[in-house]
Amino acid sequence: MEEIGVRGLMRFYDLVTLLTAVVIVSGVVAPGVNYSAYGLIVRGLGVATNMEYGLEVVSRDSICSFLLSQYTDLGGGAGCCRESPVAEPYVCYTSTNLLAEYVLRYVCGRPDVADRIRAFLEEYPTDFYDYYQVLLGKPIELPFMAVEHVEVGRVGNISVRHVVRSNPIYDYDYYANLLAVKVVYHSLRGELSEARLELVRLSKLYDGMGFADRSHMFLGVYETYKLALAVIAHRISGYLTEAEEYVSKLTSIKPLTTLYHSNTGIGDLNVETATLVAIALYSTPPQYLAPTSAEHVTIDAIPLLTLVVAVYLIVLLHRKLRRRH
Repeated sequence: MEEIGVRGLMRFYDLVTLLTAVVIVSGVVAPGVNYSAYGLIVRGLGVATNMEYGLEVVSRDSICSFLLSQYTDLGGGAGCCRESPVAEPYVCYTSTNLLAEYVLRYVCGRPDVADRIRAFLEEYPTDFYDYYQVLLGKPIELPFMAVEHVEVGRVGNISVRHVVRSNPIYDYDYYANLLAVKVVYHSLRGELSEARLELVRLSKLYDGMGFADRSHMFLGVYETYKLALAVIAHRISGYLTEAEEYVSKLTSIKPLTTLYHSNTGIGDLNVETATLVAIALYSTPPQYLAPTSAEHVTIDAIPLLTLVVAVYLIVLLHRKLRRRH
């Protein structure tokens, strides 16, 4: 099955979670099913909306504890983080384990576990770890491509999967995650005007609750990791004040899960979401640009500031020319 750059977009379990959310929100209760505390678990499909699978408190310690709980030893000095407790309890993605290695090493202070995940990544090498790799200094190529997940090995009951690219995506600006990644891409290349353009597009998709992009139209619920990417995108390009709006929303979701409706988490939490939230809130990767004076300047104020600077330079040039004559 193809996906648009994220696993949360097209997985079947998300569809089932969406149906669960619709049932809960609408108040329709199926006979014999206990919906109290969002307690539906669909056996065999790995879908859970039980609060024990999310984080009631978003903190460095809670995220690190979650990642450590997902770690499984594969033998030979290698191990990986299983993607989620219920939805994908026996799947290790090399893409999200790249992020997990970074977070466990630099955010959680667990180089011992990070080293074993590094051994896992070296055992299953790839040149593409999804577009999030740009956050850790690994280059990406444009245009964006839709991705698929391919099993490349099995260790016991653990399925090891790579992200592979398929067809080009020409409407990337309908997806908040791709816009945020593109902001990072341009910022790290010093292409600040291009980064700002993508930030404006990203902000237009935000409806005050979350990113109502094309995948939101498909799912009917919001995706938590996109808030984390928005925080990263704004901070890496220097818009620290704007980043705080997304931080506030991100930390208001209870419990913290992969999907949410209003301020209520839906489903379980996965490694992808947890690691991106950790990077957004508690880390400044070496590849990040240093914060600029844009902290107190809104995005809308930039064109006026640019105009003022341009006029000032023209005046200076005019004065120099008059002196020569």
